[in-house]
Amino acid sequence: MSDREAIKRNVLAFCDVMFNQCKPGEAVERHVGDTYIQHNPHVTDVPQGFIDYFDQMAAEHAGKHVEFKRVIGEGEFVVLHCLQTWQSADMAGF
Repeated sequence: MSDREAIKRNVLAFCDVMFNQCKPGEAVERHVGDTYIQHNPHVTDVPQGFIDYFDQMAAEHAGKHVEFKRVIGEGEFVVLHCLQTWQSADMAGF
């Protein structure tokens, strides 16, 4: 398996544990390295901030599910194209 394929698998595993299994602490423990940079302005750039935010989101949006449609990797970047189901709304996301 190439490094790029391994990185894609790591990103998919992280997002599955975080979103679908609602275990952000486990996702961070298993898949986040020494440096963590968050793109969401509502979440701090520290792992505990991420865990707190997504624990709260899981509690507020029980039953949410993310289906991964495409995994795009180039260099050190991976982008997921997802179908997100949140209560009664479906949304596409990257």
